[in-house]
Amino acid sequence: NDSGSGSSSGNGDGIINAGEVIDLAIAVSNYGSENAIGIVGSITSENSNVTIINDSSSYGDVNTGDIVNNASLPFTFSVTEDVQHGSEISLLLSLTNESGYSSVGYVGLIVAGKYLYAYGLDVLGNGQDVLTTGQTSTVHIQLHNSGSTSATNITGQITSASNAIEILDNTGTWSAVYPGGFSSSSGTGDSFIISAMEDVIPGTIAHLILSVNTDDGYSNSSVIPIQIGIPTINDPTGPDSYGYYIYDSGDIDYLLAPVYDWVEIDARYGGNGTYLTSLDDNGDNDDDVETVDLPFDFRFYGQVYSEISICSNGWIAFGETDMSSFRNYPLPGAGGPGKMVAVFWDDLKLTNSGRVYTWYDSNNKVFIIQWSRVRTYQNNSTETFQIILKDPNYYMTPTNDGEMLIQYMDFTNNTTGSYSWSQIHGNYCTVGIEDHTMTQGLQYTFNNTYADAAMQLSDETAILITTRGSEMRMDGDLNTDG
Repeated sequence: NDSGSGSSSGNGDGIINAGEVIDLAIAVSNYGSENAIGIVGSITSENSNVTIINDSSSYGDVNTGDIVNNASLPFTFSVTEDVQHGSEISLLLSLTNESGYSSVGYVGLIVAGKYLYAYGLDVLGNGQDVLTTGQTSTVHIQLHNSGSTSATNITGQITSASNAIEILDNTGTWSAVYPGGFSSSSGTGDSFIISAMEDVIPGTIAHLILSVNTDDGYSNSSVIPIQIGIPTINDPTGPDSYGYYIYDSGDIDYLLAPVYDWVEIDARYGGNGTYLTSLDDNGDNDDDVETVDLPFDFRFYGQVYSEISICSNGWIAFGETDMSSFRNYPLPGAGGPGKMVAVFWDDLKLTNSGRVYTWYDSNNKVFIIQWSRVRTYQNNSTETFQIILKDPNYYMTPTNDGEMLIQYMDFTNNTTGSYSWSQIHGNYCTVGIEDHTMTQGLQYTFNNTYADAAMQLSDETAILITTRGSEMRMDGDLNTDG
């Protein structure tokens, strides 16, 4: 009861709302074979949002098979204003009598209230709602109230751990937000001012933490992403949610742009590599995978691995797997083994002298895997490519994850497929990465569609996968075209 009768205080809707005083009747039942005489109930709660006002009530005699409630003398408690809509509060009901009877049970109750969170943002003067590098912008944040009570007199503050932005005005206000409604800080004329750093890689995502408060004690925090700059083909791809970027050999404005420099490890062409003779794939349904020990521990998406699985179909997976997936899918996704790097993921075969080699270059502290003169299953096109894993103890990154250089000597991406059904897997190859959960990843190309900042791959091109970011950006005109 929240109608204002008895000890209660509220809006009378029969629902427990934040800020109300509630009279609560709890029915008890005697399922035993003996009558219970002189039953007394008491409630307690360990919930910090609950204050017990009347904790005791008499049920009298509860005969076997009877159901008795305490409506004539209900329990009374109050709920604070800052309880989030949909929160559950627990009460512990203890039943006793003078004869030594005792039992306890939990009563769970759902509280209705406000639920404010950041729903969207508007960067003033930018139709794509992104910050411009080196410039200061006014940012309006939109709130949504998915709760059942109105929120008024709302103030909020933003913070961010990102070094890509500087928050110059961190405080904003909003007009009332009714249940199911929206409100923008633009409506009060009191919004936020944010400056984006000059050297940020276009496409970088900064995360704003918005903490909102109302004058009746409600508070909540939510996270809203804001993009900095629009990436072009001359910028690296990424970052993903973990922080990986993919630089290609066309990103010449960046120090981290890789330069194609083939390291031949095929022994037939003067290399020092070890031929993986046990890796066998002579055509359709002969796909194969082999797990080998790494010469150093390698950290990938925060997980450390000491071995790696190498597939004939142009991918590696950290740790051990028996999967030998030939049909390529988007990344991230559930189509492959997870914790994988798709170097040239396609249906390949090791025929017509196609082989896979590995080599540990102890001088340069790198481990190289090379698919040498392998063939596509559909068109029998020759592909030669390699991935170079760099020892994280010698090649440092901000996250301590290892860097990977991928090089393509012969790149022919022409597998178009021929299917009589509608498939979600792609024709052509997949290049990219995904973590062990298959929910985080960064795709460079799939089904011959490239990421916005990705250069189209061809013979004698390279990409670098790393968590190093914008501190490596160069100034000036590197290609001397004016």
